[in-house]
Amino acid sequence: MSLPEVKIPPIQLHQFGILLVLVWLGKRYANLYPDGWLIAALLVWAFLLEHAWLFWRYGPIRRRSDFSWSALSTTLGIVLMMASAQPFPYLVAVTWALTQKHLIRIGRYHFFNPSNVALIVALLLFYNQAHLIMGQMGQSLWLQGVVLVLAATILMRVDRWIIPVVFAACYVWGQSQWIVGYDPMITFREVAERFYSVSFTVFMAFMLTDPHTTPSKRTHQMVFGLVVALMTVALDRWSGFRVQHPFMALMAASVWVVPLRIEPALRRRALVGSSVLFLLALSAIIYLENLPPYYLEMEGT
Repeated sequence: MSLPEVKIPPIQLHQFGILLVLVWLGKRYANLYPDGWLIAALLVWAFLLEHAWLFWRYGPIRRRSDFSWSALSTTLGIVLMMASAQPFPYLVAVTWALTQKHLIRIGRYHFFNPSNVALIVALLLFYNQAHLIMGQMGQSLWLQGVVLVLAATILMRVDRWIIPVVFAACYVWGQSQWIVGYDPMITFREVAERFYSVSFTVFMAFMLTDPHTTPSKRTHQMVFGLVVALMTVALDRWSGFRVQHPFMALMAASVWVVPLRIEPALRRRALVGSSVLFLLALSAIIYLENLPPYYLEMEGT
């Protein structure tokens, strides 16, 4: 007697389900800021907008597998990392995240991680209203464990587990060498405490490992994690610890992934596009770094 075949959900649906569970846990057991009605409205808007873009590019959806769940995951990624007292910054962030994915691209590939670049754009447009906060999910050990277990189920499936491992190791090393060894007021314990944040783990496990904007080869993944970590540490050394630094580093590093993955005939064009987008990302970073930090940035909450 043969066992019934177990149907594995599509990767996009798998990731959306995990993030939805994390949002529910954040609302139930932590301090996730957005109201439930706002989260639901953003999910509906993201689904409609994404499929409007797909209809414009490819025509009517004919099969159930043609539905895209990635827009919903993008929305939840923004919800998990941003806090605002007004719904408009969330709406703009979600809209830009999905729109740039269909406009700023070459062939099958888009350059920016949608939720990550949306957070930076939200800072550029609504610096005093939209804040990146690493403390919304709290520091509960059991919740940290839940995140790690859920993350493992998707990271092994998309083969991106090496990126957060390399990032974490290089981030700790860089902080100990460039920050703790440089500033006598900062101890290694303060660096280690950043890993107590469940939100920081969510960033490493889900936002840092987007399969569409990270390298597919294992060696390239290791270099990617190393570059994002060292860029984050360099920004901390330059202007002090600020919550936005990992997101800035990810934005700047992700624009160079497309030339690694695209077909050779389009590689020169991709390199030109990456160079232009990197300059734009660098300009955004310099602009934001020269703005006064808000209190929650300094506290890392």
